Parts: sequence; C-alpha cells; structure tokens
Amino acid sequence: YVGFLDDLILTPQLLFFIFLPILIFESAFNMNIRKIVDNGWSIGLLAVLGLLISSFLIATVLYFVFPFIGIEVPFIVTLLFGAIISSTDPVAVLALFKTYGAPKRLSLIFEGESLFNDGTAVALFMVVLAVASSGVFDASTVIEGIGMFLSMLIGGIILGLLMAGLFYRAIRGAKSNEFVAVTLLIISAHLVFVVSEAINEFGLFGLDIHVSSIIATTVAALFLGNYARHTLSPRTDEYLEKSVEHLAFIAKW
Repeated sequence: YVGFLDDLILTPQLLFFIFLPILIFESAFNMNIRKIVDNGWSIGLLAVLGLLISSFLIATVLYFVFPFIGIEVPFIVTLLFGAIISSTDPVAVLALFKTYGAPKRLSLIFEGESLFNDGTAVALFMVVLAVASSGVFDASTVIEGIGMFLSMLIGGIILGLLMAGLFYRAIRGAKSNEFVAVTLLIISAHLVFVVSEAINEFGLFGLDIHVSSIIATTVAALFLGNYARHTLSPRTDEYLEKSVEHLAFIAKW
C-alpha cells in the first residue's frame, strides 16, 4: 500500500505550469516562422478579432436566451463563458483539409491561428474576470480592460522574443554538448511561462504589467524552433525532436 498517493492531487496549477508549456512548445516549435509572418494578417485577424467576435456573439446570444428559461445572468458572466469556449482546436478540421486536399496555405492559417487563439482567449478571460471582480462596469473599466488586453498580447510577444534571444545565445554556446542544448530548449518552455506568470503576479520594476504567458511561450518556441535548432547537429536535432514529442505525448496522455 502506497499511502502517500492519497495526498496526490491533480490540481489546476499542476496542469497549468507543468503540462501546458510543453504542449505549447511542441505545437509552435515545428512551425515555419516565415510562413507564419507571410500570413500574419490572416492569422492575427482570426486569432484576435475572430475570437473576440466569437466570444461577444456567444455572450450576447446567451444573455438573451437565458431569460426565456427563467435564468437571469449578467452579460459579464456570459462573456466569461464566451471567452472560455471560443478557443478552438483545429485537429478535426485539419484532418478534413488533408483528406479533401485543401490548399496548404489554408491549413497553415488554421494551424497558425490555433497557436495564438489560446493566448488571446486566456487574456480576454483574465480581463473580463478582473472587470467582473471589480463590480464596476462603465467606460473607464472598459478602457482599462482594453489596455490590459493589449498589454498582455504585446507584452507576451516582447517577452517571448527577449527570452528566446537569451536561450538562443546559451544554446549556441552549448551546441557541442547535445544533452545541455536539448535540456536548455526543453526548459525554455517552462521558464518563459513561469517568468510571465511571475511578472503578472509581482509586476516589473515596480510597474503593474500584465503579459500573456501562452503568447510568450508560443513566440519563444517559434523563434527557437526556427533559429536555435539550426545551430545543432542533425543527430542532436533528431534527439531533440523525439524528446519533445515524447514529453508532449506524456502531457496529452
């Protein structure tokens, strides 16, 4: 009998900090950043504007439908729900694209959108939750919420690039040792994520700054996957890819 297992609890924090970063890293690491940039407008419109429209449409429909079944729900609550369910997983859609021979550019746009819409959804959720918690819903809180939302998106991109640059230099210095290089790449996902959350919790240089940990991790993984891995030997790169796939498999399982 292993008694200590009674105290083992699968908490949201465990899922958030242990499993989510490696899943994000695995998805973004193998994407072609040049193709992402070339289709940036389409991906950005779907991941940001498309998700916002979807969230508000869902919230509006629920706000007017619930009274018909005798439930009065504030709009801010239905908007929270809209933010939660608007993030999409394109696996089934991409499988259909592959089956019916859809253009590769269309598949790339959907796959690229899926990388960033999670971060957008979480940012929107956090903003709406902050507004709901304040108990005040007026023009000033809306403007403050929009500012926080933009801060999380832009701040996540900047932090992801900065952290990726630091890891890139470290990996170039350790490329002769495949175990060190692979370890640095793998821990980069978790470290970028944790640093982002620490900034959200404690601020930066005395400023109350908010950044999206998901966006930061995605951007860092894109950068490292397209630049840092090319400094590795083919043998090390193959070892890295298998290691990341294995860790992602464990996280999904």
